[in-house]
Amino acid sequence: MLFLVEAVCGSPPVIEYTEQVWDSHSTPGSTVLYVCKEGFYYKGGLNISICNENAQWTPPTLSCQDVLCGDPPSLPHTGRVWNGSSSLGSTVIYYCNIGFYHREGNNMSLCSINGYWTKPNISCKEVDCGVPPPIPHSIMLWDKISTLGSRVVYQCNSGYRRVGEGNVSACTANGDWVGASLLCQGTHDINLTQWSLGLPDLSKGYHAIFMSAI
Repeated sequence: MLFLVEAVCGSPPVIEYTEQVWDSHSTPGSTVLYVCKEGFYYKGGLNISICNENAQWTPPTLSCQDVLCGDPPSLPHTGRVWNGSSSLGSTVIYYCNIGFYHREGNNMSLCSINGYWTKPNISCKEVDCGVPPPIPHSIMLWDKISTLGSRVVYQCNSGYRRVGEGNVSACTANGDWVGASLLCQGTHDINLTQWSLGLPDLSKGYHAIFMSAI
């Protein structure tokens, strides 16, 4: 008695970095579709295998290569936090350099499935403190530069004397002038203060005499 046995191809070939789309049938005419795994992209070649009449799968020739985005983009006036990985899903965080502040925009870039970094649109603007605040009865020695670290020196006008410390103000990262705390007081104000306290006005030729008991 003659028995006919249906030819079967068995399990289809395994291709590195791929997944199989297959209904588990392995009779002649059955097909297997190969797709690249996540994190890899289709580089080329045949991505279908067919079970032929000889009970063999035709060889697929596709090639899958891991996604690499290369170096992330450089942006003006920024630094970046990056672990050096450029594979799919890797991220880069951008921050503004010293002397600049984050004005607007997204500061993250992501390595995408197509092998490119998504474009961050962070905008870093230079710190500008503007015109230094005036101090009454003083002049400013200033070079008109108001970026981070710029300095202005205050001097009291003629007829006024400096009271207190701190005649230098500096432009800070917050965009403010900070440091100067002096006051400029007129000499006539000093004389009035002495008069109210019953003290002699030494500016008019009085001499202070100190006596001690013997």
